[in-house]
Amino acid sequence: MAAPTKTRNRFTNGRLKKVKKAQSSENGVLIDHNYDAGHICLTKDGCEQCVPGIDKILHAKKISYDSWRHGRRIIELEILINGLQACTKCRLGPLLLSEKSVKGEMKLGLGGYFYIQCQNCLLINRIPYSKTHRTEKKGMPSFVINTKVGSAMIDSVGGPRQMNNLLATLNLPLVNDKNLKVMERRAGNMIEKYADENMRRECQMAYEKEMQEWSNKESENVSKTVNFDDELGVALISGDPNIISSMSSTEIVSESDSSPLQEHATLRKRKRRRHIDLDGARNPSSKKKLKFMPTSKSGMTVSADHGWQKKGFDSLTGHTFLISKQNKVLKTVITHRTCGKCKWWKRNKPGTRAPPHRCVWNHNGSARSMESQAGLEALKSMSDQDF
Repeated sequence: MAAPTKTRNRFTNGRLKKVKKAQSSENGVLIDHNYDAGHICLTKDGCEQCVPGIDKILHAKKISYDSWRHGRRIIELEILINGLQACTKCRLGPLLLSEKSVKGEMKLGLGGYFYIQCQNCLLINRIPYSKTHRTEKKGMPSFVINTKVGSAMIDSVGGPRQMNNLLATLNLPLVNDKNLKVMERRAGNMIEKYADENMRRECQMAYEKEMQEWSNKESENVSKTVNFDDELGVALISGDPNIISSMSSTEIVSESDSSPLQEHATLRKRKRRRHIDLDGARNPSSKKKLKFMPTSKSGMTVSADHGWQKKGFDSLTGHTFLISKQNKVLKTVITHRTCGKCKWWKRNKPGTRAPPHRCVWNHNGSARSMESQAGLEALKSMSDQDF
């Protein structure tokens, strides 16, 4: 039979309690002038303890620590001041824009972000210094200044090389050629979208004015032949029916009925010469004011014109315009006989299909046939819009 065990617990004798009491007394001792207990950062950029998140900035490819010290920047003061109002974590502010608080910069074209450290919670905030807009639901927003650069390339500056020469002269950050082409395409899509909306609005206004002119013309014709009673809402026709029918019918005068005096007067009017000033300019009173009245209740009157990029039979592009009576452009069609990207893939990599891109090749015939084909396409697109 086994011997009985002791019922007393080993913690009741107080051996471990004495050790714990000694350890707690050692931790409570305060040492005066404890210089080793503080943190001293000897690095120029800062460490992770005094600047949380600095390692990500130093090892990032798109973020530079001291690039903000060199060159010029296009800064919108309202956007920068709104970003410096408060910290995103502690909600205290404003943030200080000083040499010590700026920890880096990410340049995106002519726009970008400043990385500024909060003095209260030591968090690094990303502050934009230019306006942004979204072209897609996902990804980072685009800067407005970069889209403006793309529109400037289309309008006046030219290609990427000319744009970088201008930026280098102004001591602004240079932009990669590929990124400049992306900006140009993005701005071009926005310009085309705005132009389509504007032409659609002008089409609607021209159509409404055309129908209004037609209704006014009908009301004038009816008022000349028929007298209306506003109270009764009916037309009152008085007189002999034979006389009314003879008045409404058109009178055709044959050449034999005309008198010789009238023929002489008409010939004299035809031979009359227009008055010309000494400068060679035509008298303004002799200019004819052409006015095209509406001819039907459906559709509207337009004028079509076509132009080529250069004179000759081998022009690669053509432009067709439909213009209203108010001299407003209602529709434009641009025809292309080739595509640069498709041509490059066919020349350098024959047999390989070109990657998906915006192909503008929409004409296979000659340059002469562009006019008729583009005109029919413009009229068809307007008829599809119920004009």
